[in-house]
Amino acid sequence: MEQFKLIPIFNKVKDMSENAGQIKRTTLCNTLENGLCYGLIEFEDAKSEIFDSLDNVQVGARVDLKIVYDDDISIDGTKKSDASSVSNDIKNFHVDDLVVLRIMNKKLKGESNSTTIIYFGHKLFLYKDLQNRAFPPISNEKLISNILDDASRGCFFKLKEFDVPDEEAIKRYKTLESDWEFMKNKVANNSSYKKTPMYLYSDLNNEFHFISIHSMMNSQPEIAIYDTNVSNETEDEDAKAFNDLCQANSVEKTEIYMSCDLDIGNKDAVAEMAAHMSYINSQIQMVKTTTVTPATINENDASEFSKYYPIDYGFEMFSKTGAAYFTMDNHIFSDIFALKHSAFKDFDRMITISVDCLFNAEFMNIGKSILMFFRKGHWANGKWILFGVKLVVGDNGQAVCRLTLGRPFLTGDKDNTTLKNYLALFHRLGS
Repeated sequence: MEQFKLIPIFNKVKDMSENAGQIKRTTLCNTLENGLCYGLIEFEDAKSEIFDSLDNVQVGARVDLKIVYDDDISIDGTKKSDASSVSNDIKNFHVDDLVVLRIMNKKLKGESNSTTIIYFGHKLFLYKDLQNRAFPPISNEKLISNILDDASRGCFFKLKEFDVPDEEAIKRYKTLESDWEFMKNKVANNSSYKKTPMYLYSDLNNEFHFISIHSMMNSQPEIAIYDTNVSNETEDEDAKAFNDLCQANSVEKTEIYMSCDLDIGNKDAVAEMAAHMSYINSQIQMVKTTTVTPATINENDASEFSKYYPIDYGFEMFSKTGAAYFTMDNHIFSDIFALKHSAFKDFDRMITISVDCLFNAEFMNIGKSILMFFRKGHWANGKWILFGVKLVVGDNGQAVCRLTLGRPFLTGDKDNTTLKNYLALFHRLGS
């Protein structure tokens, strides 16, 4: 694995390559929950020269990140002696047009050296249009696209990928909030696709996505992650099962994980399993109550086994009483059930994997699917959604990605599984 550093360029003129040796770490984060990427660069700033000069490094300054290798490699990421030795995954990776959010200088008591930390993030953290506005009845994806494309706030963006929400077009009002807050809280949260929640987020190329958990589960994975214990021997059962999984999903890129944590269940997801909802139907002036459950996601390539949830079947009777209560007052009727579906976002990560891998550009594409493989027959083999990524590049040039993967139900093959008694689990919840 090549070693490198992410070097900032401020305002397109202040290249910090000459300070590469002072960079202690660079962190870059992006999650579906936050929707906007952010990060920091930490410099060993012995005499506070970087902090004191603030040369083209102010709050709001543009930040671009590029990859730089050690001394025998040129700035554009190619070796002077052998350009083919640098992988395209790294050479083509870049992050452009972010903004400085905060600058901090730290000096510990009794120490002569100080540290300068520059925090940066997506432009929408700073560019905030707080004007009150009324929007005519148009579909939610068109409304988001129009707002993103509006340059009056000082910047504009493209909606690259979207699902068409189930909800009808209605008037919407933005009051005492930024464009991003309005789009995320009042538009995306009032949207669903095939009765599943939708997510609005930006990628590292400043292009936005507005898609559902249903589409994420059915996306084409570009990379597979596997255990170091999987042998390269073609006759090995685990190796053969891994190759079969990759071939079935047309995946060629693979990475080995260094550590992995599996987490099943969380209190918010359990509370949402069969919640009571109370709402007012203003058209007939009646208060309605109902029990709501998450919608079943139909994977195009899934087996029957993927409809089992890691919940005891006996819990079904208890859950019918409802473990949470949603009250929907003063909402337009068409939005009520969209809000109900959005309330199940915690359930989208009923099962979570936290995995550490060496850097690969494919890991930076949140909202996409990734293949995981543990061993033959393991119930977690298969497709997982990338909910978040944290890239950390240390002072030694080694880049590690901490991935957060999730899915609401089990995966694998019910006819060949490590589970002893899957029939004791919940089946087809919400169908």
